[in-house]
Amino acid sequence: MKIDTFPCDELGAARICAVAGADRLTPAEARRQQPDLSLVAVGRPGDRACASVWWRAVPALPGWRVGVVGHYAAADEESGAQVLGSACDLLRARGATVAVGPMDANTWHRYRLVTWRSEDPPFLLEPDNPDGWGGHFERAGFAPLAGYHSACCDELAALTPDAATAERLAIDGFTMRTLDPSRIDAELHALWLAACDAFAGNFLYTPVPEEEFRHLYARAIASVPPEMVTLAEHAGRIVGFLFAYPDALQAARGERVDTVVLKTLGVVAGIKRHGLGRWLFDRGIAAARDAGFRRAIFALIHDDNPSARFGRDRRRLIRRYTLYGRPL
Repeated sequence: MKIDTFPCDELGAARICAVAGADRLTPAEARRQQPDLSLVAVGRPGDRACASVWWRAVPALPGWRVGVVGHYAAADEESGAQVLGSACDLLRARGATVAVGPMDANTWHRYRLVTWRSEDPPFLLEPDNPDGWGGHFERAGFAPLAGYHSACCDELAALTPDAATAERLAIDGFTMRTLDPSRIDAELHALWLAACDAFAGNFLYTPVPEEEFRHLYARAIASVPPEMVTLAEHAGRIVGFLFAYPDALQAARGERVDTVVLKTLGVVAGIKRHGLGRWLFDRGIAAARDAGFRRAIFALIHDDNPSARFGRDRRRLIRRYTLYGRPL
């Protein structure tokens, strides 16, 4: 099988997106993520697998020089393993000592694979992939590097708020409000500052310019009810946030939309021990109940994240995701 490598320009992006599919990746997205090179495995009939690699602008991992493999898609395991092996060869030649993937540039974009699923259908904005793709990475010499999960609470009424924490934080000067759509530019700027602080300690964190943050989140935030975005403030600045939204895929399946997706929780580093994350969850869930939602999905949580403990006895696991690594 032949491996072609090429820059992710207009023609190159179109070529890898033809393999990945428009629902997985668009040429504009591929180019915007600025891979250093892209690859396809050429078989019969035509291109059978694709990937892109990054070795310049990459996340940090102590003790390693990271190379990133993303934009992954494959029609079969053999083609996928070959394109992944070639991607690792390219990264090794550029000085990387570990390959991490699948990750489209960094953790602000699509990354991880679904590696276990319950019978629950996908939820809105959940990344998805064919079940065999984890095996493609393992055949190419990758092993699990980090684990993530999503869980569902089927009865929001069963989640009890932590009134003592809320009272203590209020006495300490913390307040809660919802997004103000009349000030969306200012809100996005403040959220960018808070997100950069809150996520700086996350695994494989990469800083993102404000322009890119706005590109990623402005449309999503503008499309959800303002009461679904909960903001915590202290001394005049945003110090925590919870981004949630209705699971509109229920409507596409002809179901009543009774589920809210709790997608992104962030608390700035200096106050992470104040219980603010719990208060944000409590306020977000109260807003969801008031809006008539019955269920909540706690989405895409790192297995070691403290938020995984909240309401644990009321959640059931619906998905596991895996990020892979391979020493080079």
